[in-house]
Amino acid sequence: MTLYASVLFGIQRARLQLAASSSNVARSSVEGAPPLVPQGRRLGFQGDSVELGAECVRMGLAQVQQGASLKVLETALELDKTSIDTFA
Repeated sequence: MTLYASVLFGIQRARLQLAASSSNVARSSVEGAPPLVPQGRRLGFQGDSVELGAECVRMGLAQVQQGASLKVLETALELDKTSIDTFA
């Protein structure tokens, strides 16, 4: 897997987690509603009930993961530019 593919996968994973957690927070008042979780490249149901505290933590972690992936992308693009400038 290339660096860019890894970055895009990290961003996609963070977006899926944020979508799942946002949905879980919105559905937390519905009794018996199973929580959504990322399963590969899509969302699926898993577990018995939504825990608001855990969802808030997951939302924060998704934000950090997305920021880290974007920083890696920025660094890779700078490295590519430097390489091109060096060999040009």
